[in-house]
Amino acid sequence: MPFLSSTPILLNMNLVEQLCNTKAQLTEADSGLSCNGAELFARVQKRASEFKASGLQNGQRVFIEHGNSIAFFTDLFAVWLNEACAVPIDSTNPEIEIQQLINHCKASFRIKSGDATIEATDFKNVSSHPHANLILYTSGTSGTPKGVVHNFETITQRLNALKNSLPASDFTKTLCVLPTHFGHGLIGNSLFALFLGCELVIAKAFSAMSLQNLAEVVDQYQITFMSSVPSIWRLLESAEIPKLSTLKRIHCASANFSSDLLQKIKRWVSSAKIYNVYGTTETASWVSGYEITSVADAGLVGLGWGMSLSIDAQQNVWIEGEGIALEYWGQPELTAEKLQSSKFNTGDQASLNEQSLQLKGRSDDIINRGGFKIYPSEVESVLLMNDKVFAACVFAAPHSLTENTVVAAVSLKPSQSMSASELETWSRDHLPSYRIPSYWLMSESLPLTSRGKLDKKLILELYLKKQAANE
Repeated sequence: MPFLSSTPILLNMNLVEQLCNTKAQLTEADSGLSCNGAELFARVQKRASEFKASGLQNGQRVFIEHGNSIAFFTDLFAVWLNEACAVPIDSTNPEIEIQQLINHCKASFRIKSGDATIEATDFKNVSSHPHANLILYTSGTSGTPKGVVHNFETITQRLNALKNSLPASDFTKTLCVLPTHFGHGLIGNSLFALFLGCELVIAKAFSAMSLQNLAEVVDQYQITFMSSVPSIWRLLESAEIPKLSTLKRIHCASANFSSDLLQKIKRWVSSAKIYNVYGTTETASWVSGYEITSVADAGLVGLGWGMSLSIDAQQNVWIEGEGIALEYWGQPELTAEKLQSSKFNTGDQASLNEQSLQLKGRSDDIINRGGFKIYPSEVESVLLMNDKVFAACVFAAPHSLTENTVVAAVSLKPSQSMSASELETWSRDHLPSYRIPSYWLMSESLPLTSRGKLDKKLILELYLKKQAANE
């Protein structure tokens, strides 16, 4: 368990002051609004006074239901100055889901927009949790909300580890197009840039519409770094490319970095080094990365940036070092299983050599078929090699006669056509027979989560509905 300081006031002030340092600059790409660190800190102090006047107490949870703006960071840091706990969430969540999360962590207040007053909930007088300063909700694999708890120490530890591992000059002009309600967008892509005293250009969370002018934003602000997920590059495939060569570094969080993905990034920006990065909500941000130069590097994520990576006899990945989450909110059994002292059992599977960890996939996603293990990410990577395929999602689904069946949900690129039988025939030339899906779900588009990943839960529901309609 990370060391719990007896001086939280000093810690929170130090962290916020470091993030609002005199060299830092925060700019909104869409509005052009900008402020330096000192101006941001003045806004934070004013907002913090408003929160305190509204009754916010130390350790209480505050839902921040907006993001990707100067106002978001103002509210986040103002909550922290009050020694309270910020809970940034996806603003597109339906109200019923937000209420479920509020009930789960007994949030005392919520902030619905950047210019809104702090609004009390039914839990306004609930006792505080003195060591929780940030709760990041991740969907997990069950219906129970999974809130990952960090505090000022774990966040600061991770930021310092990254500072000591990565060249600050690469992050001089950082662009964030990722949502700020989860660790990749919030801590790695955003807080790290401010912590270094760099300029953070914050854009709306990515969508097909918002990415169409991304090249213009990169050129206008002479961006040197941006972080991403694979779906961004699929959406940028036909978009304009930057005219300037300012980008030095690209991070992409992808378990299996395919040749198709590499080609998409290189087409859009040829000047930058491309890193396949690995990180989890439980580790606050990236814990490692590997420069991808060819398809031979697929799945490689390096050996650790300020944390050590290891695998056990079952090939499960363990992460050890400072910056690991304190607990899962309200789930002591899961905490005991996954967060052991300063070690974290990720649930990922990988192989390890002297050069790098090589990810294979999630242990709970592995499909057993006739004694063979099938890693969905490996099949997906092969399907993406087909020039007509835009996105692919492979998973196991229940079957009436056998225990389960292997399903591939596929969407094609615009103006392309291909039948399920044609894709299956193509697959037989590229995959061993045991990896070939039993069922093909051809869809015009596949749903994404707000984090830019394929939404396997919704895709499974699409499959089950189609199966029910055919019965």
